[in-house]
Amino acid sequence: MCCSLQDVLYGLVASDPAEFKLRAVLMDNKVESDVEVKAITAPSKEEPFQFMGVTRYVVNHRCLRRPHEYVLVAATGEVSTSCGEHLGYEIYQSVSMPTWPVNKRTTRKQMVQARLLRELSDGTVGVYYKIIVDSTSFMPNSVLQASLWNMDQDFWNMAPRCADAKKLYYFVEHRNELNLSAQRLICAFTCGVCGCPLLKRRRRIVQDIAMTIVYALTGSATSAPRCVLCSTYLCSKSRCCSIRQLVRIDRQNLDTDRQTVALCTSCADVVRSVSAVEIARRGLQEIQATFKEKEAPYAGSCGKHRNQQPTV
Repeated sequence: MCCSLQDVLYGLVASDPAEFKLRAVLMDNKVESDVEVKAITAPSKEEPFQFMGVTRYVVNHRCLRRPHEYVLVAATGEVSTSCGEHLGYEIYQSVSMPTWPVNKRTTRKQMVQARLLRELSDGTVGVYYKIIVDSTSFMPNSVLQASLWNMDQDFWNMAPRCADAKKLYYFVEHRNELNLSAQRLICAFTCGVCGCPLLKRRRRIVQDIAMTIVYALTGSATSAPRCVLCSTYLCSKSRCCSIRQLVRIDRQNLDTDRQTVALCTSCADVVRSVSAVEIARRGLQEIQATFKEKEAPYAGSCGKHRNQQPTV
C-alpha cells in the first residue's frame, strides 16, 4: 500500500462503537448499529494505536438469510523488532462470553483473522493476511474463497481511504482553529487554484436569472464549489477540485451522516501530510475529556446495550 504504516493503523484502529461503525462504513462493510466494544487495553498518548478489547456486532443481509452475529477479541498495535523493523498487527478471534449468549434471531459465526503489516524501505506497507472462517455455509467453497479474495483485495484500497477520511473529518471539525482560509486570497470570480474565470458570458435566459437570484440570496456569487476547509472557490478541473465524502458517526445512537464536500488540492496536500500519530493523540485527548467519568474512556456501546457489562 502506498502510505505509511502509521496511516494504515490510524485507519484500522477501532476502540469504541463509533470508531468501529465509522471504519465499517468507510470500508463498505455491512455492520448495523447493534455494536458493542469493551476495552481491555485502551490507546494511550505513548501508544495511540494499541488497543485490546472485546467487540460484538451484527451483520444483516438483504437476502432471506438470518443476521450474522460476531463476538470477537480484537487487538491492534505496532511493535519494533530487534532488527529495526517496524511492524503493525491486527488480530480478531471469536470467543464465547456468558454475558453475550447466542441470540436465537441471529447465527453466531466463528472467525480467526490476522494481519501483519510491515513497513518497507520505500515507504510503502506490505501485508501478510490470514483468515479462518466458519465453513458451515450453504455457499460452495469456491464461492466462499472468491468472496474472501475480493475482501482481501478491497482492504488494499480501503485501509488508506479510512485514514484519509478520518484525517479529513478531524480537519473539518477543527477548521476554525486551523484557519486555513487566512492563507488564501478568496475571489468569487476565479478559481483559487488555477485562476481560471468562473463566470462566463451567456445568454440572459430565465434559468440564468433565477440561478443568479438564488446565489445572491445564499451569499454565493457563482455556482462553483468551495473548499470545505479554506472556503476557496474552485473550478471543476480534477487537478483543482477533489470531491470527497465526509462521514460522521453519532456517538450516542451510532447514526451515520454522509456529506459530499469539495476539497482544493492545497488543502488535500495539507491533510495528507499531517502525521497520523499527532491526530490520533489529539483525538485521544478530546475523547478522554468527554468520557473522563468512565473507567475506560474507549469502552462503550450503543444505547440499547449500554447497561450490559461483560466479563472476560
